[in-house]
Amino acid sequence: MDQKSESKRMILKYKFNNSSLTACPNELHQTIFSSDINEFNKTLTKLTKSLNKTELEEKLAQKDQYGNTVLHLTVMSGNLEATKLLLAAGSRVKIRNEQFWTPLHEAISLGNKEMVKILYKKFLKEVKNEFENSVPMIKISLKEMLDFYVEIKWDFETWIPFVSRFLPSDVCKLYKYGTKIRIDTTLEDVARAAQNSENSSGEQSSFSPLNWKRGDLTFIIDIQQEKNKSSIVFLDNNKKTFMRIDPRKSEEQEMDEETLDKEIEFLLTTEIAHVKLDTSKAEFEVNETGWLSKKPKIDYVNGYLSTFYDIKNLYVVSKVRFEHLSPEELKKKEMEHKKFLEYLGGKSQEQVFEFSNDLKKNSTESLVSDGSKAEGTNQPRLITWDEYMNHSVENFPTFGRKLKLKENRKEFRAQIAMSEEFPLEVTELNNLLEALAPLGKFRRLKEFIDLKLPTGFPVKIDIPIVATVSAKVCFQNFKRDFKFDPNFFSIPQGYEQIQIE
Repeated sequence: MDQKSESKRMILKYKFNNSSLTACPNELHQTIFSSDINEFNKTLTKLTKSLNKTELEEKLAQKDQYGNTVLHLTVMSGNLEATKLLLAAGSRVKIRNEQFWTPLHEAISLGNKEMVKILYKKFLKEVKNEFENSVPMIKISLKEMLDFYVEIKWDFETWIPFVSRFLPSDVCKLYKYGTKIRIDTTLEDVARAAQNSENSSGEQSSFSPLNWKRGDLTFIIDIQQEKNKSSIVFLDNNKKTFMRIDPRKSEEQEMDEETLDKEIEFLLTTEIAHVKLDTSKAEFEVNETGWLSKKPKIDYVNGYLSTFYDIKNLYVVSKVRFEHLSPEELKKKEMEHKKFLEYLGGKSQEQVFEFSNDLKKNSTESLVSDGSKAEGTNQPRLITWDEYMNHSVENFPTFGRKLKLKENRKEFRAQIAMSEEFPLEVTELNNLLEALAPLGKFRRLKEFIDLKLPTGFPVKIDIPIVATVSAKVCFQNFKRDFKFDPNFFSIPQGYEQIQIE
């Protein structure tokens, strides 16, 4: 292709806005390798006294070349006492290393119940605080936005042959009135996702055809005027029941020990999974039509003139770790997988992820060890600082443990239609999705909207939900002159309250 033709292709490139923290180990990173808890405590205490709160938080969040914070290292080395000291000093749990794992993930992989418990309690507080801190800005944004009604249509698809016919569609009716939002939907999987806005290990809730049920469901989200707080009410209009969903309870209302123990048991008997978008080489390219004379594809989408773009070099990466699972638990996962296949009417085990020791051809297994490979144990050993530093980022140190990992990387071929005629701005949509973040699939949509999009509003977009399922999302029937009844955003009379299970 000549230079002139190439110049007409109108390629737009973006990179994900990665605000990664400093990749530079500090004195705490090295001190943890001395196996002297008193020396570690002395170094940490000195930093605590010499730095203000913000400086200390930044110091504790510093990463080394593997993306590990000091908290990662204390957990990976099995040092419970040092882990407690770091949490008391304010170390964050919701930080991922270069392999996408958090300290909580690493604790789960060790099977250390006490360590998982203290990290999980800190994780819950961080989730609460993050949303609480964002509420004032969300409230201001909603108040500045004009009221409206819009429908968001979801059509779910999969690359697995003959399976798409089993996948549902849904039209979410969204009403925005002041600082209140109402969503009417028909898929019960959204209700379950809202109850667990992020699953216990900090990942998004699973999305399985086995969970899809039809219903008449409503969510009412109220960014309260008098306080910088938010409440979510879930209505089952068929059963005439309602449920209050508020993961951001006050500090005094901590999870009771029985519920916490059940959560921890679930964590320790479930595979550790992570699904992410790799956008490092992604780009938007204007879709072109015509044989001899190529022209950008411009067409109407629900009445709005739109330019179509192909999304190139975008990958969905999924990782699953299971070294902490017993043979019985792995067998249970295999049975669940068979049930999944029976539901789809298929038998091929090569089409979906397996949770067994035998890996598919299109998966890769990492069995990495930098020390002892003794049978019957998978506990860490303390390595030296030099041993730790003399690894490549790809061959990352694992403190003598053998990791069992399945990784799947698949290119996500997608298209997006951008319109400059749509009445909403992308920034308004982003603020709206921030308020909807506790509702599972809207969080996925927000992740995609956070990318650097071409000019206009995404009236139609393809987004990945999980490794095997994607959705075509379409905005339609937008109305500004919609007449709202304030009672429409309240719990109807006669509805019975139920508790989250």
